[in-house]
Amino acid sequence: MSFEEGIRATDAAEMRRAGIDTSKAAELIGRAWLVQTFKHGFVHCDPHAGNVLVRLRNKREPPRDNAAPQAPQANRVS
Repeated sequence: MSFEEGIRATDAAEMRRAGIDTSKAAELIGRAWLVQTFKHGFVHCDPHAGNVLVRLRNKREPPRDNAAPQAPQANRVS
C-alpha cells in the first residue's frame, strides 16, 4: 500500500480550483471502472468515491495506460 496525492473525487470545487474539468474527470472515472470490470474482469469490492483520487498529469509525462492490471484467474468475472 502507498500514499497517493490527489483530490477526492467528491470535491468538485477543489478540482475546479486546480483547473480540472469535472465533467471530463467524471467520464474518465466511469470509463476506467467499466474497463477494469468488463474488459479485464477485475472487480473492486469497495468502489465508493472515497477510494477515488483525481490529479493532474504532468505534461512532460507520457499518458499512463489506465487499464486495470490483469487480475488473477480466481478473481476474474466470468
